[in-house]
Amino acid sequence: MTVSKATRKTRRSYASPTRQRQAAQTRKAVIQAAAHRFAERGYTATTMKEIAEQAGVSVETVYGQGSKASLLIAAVDQIRAGDADSGDTSDRTDMRSVAQALDSEQALQHLQTLITTSLPAALPILTAFRKAADSDPDIAVAYEAYEAKRWADLQPITHALAPHLRAGLSVRQAADVIWSLLDPTAAEGLLARRAWTIEQWATWVTDALNRLLLTD
Repeated sequence: MTVSKATRKTRRSYASPTRQRQAAQTRKAVIQAAAHRFAERGYTATTMKEIAEQAGVSVETVYGQGSKASLLIAAVDQIRAGDADSGDTSDRTDMRSVAQALDSEQALQHLQTLITTSLPAALPILTAFRKAADSDPDIAVAYEAYEAKRWADLQPITHALAPHLRAGLSVRQAADVIWSLLDPTAAEGLLARRAWTIEQWATWVTDALNRLLLTD
């Protein structure tokens, strides 16, 4: 029996969304597996075979998602996006809660919650990212781009605090202070080397921002 062009086109149109959904699910699984391995073993020690085993797919499927470096960057982008499906960090629920706070006190409270809930998952992969940048020039370029994005991501916090800044302190200076204090490297040192808890870190950093940036 001859299948008409219209029938073949209809079949393709129905199959395509299914294939796209499966491909997206596979990519998500591979990136999550890569993030887990990078966080656990570090970037250099992790192999594509280990990522495949973690994801439950073939090594060929992992390579089909890109190089090891691209998987690391994708894992970092996933951490940045949080629950924002669009990938735009301003769409994150936790970031919106800071930006829409009624006053600086509420903004800092929301920021403290954001740090407490997001840092435990983010810090291991960001630590792997930073260490990989020390030895891989291409990843070092990506890390610099990430730091620029991190500065931009923090602007909702800056704008929420802007009306309450100390006299003589510009919004840009405030943004730089926030970017510096919320550097994951600083958190890593106190958490890993000085045995601080996430709650202690979140409380300290929000109190420091209050004292450094805001009027009494």
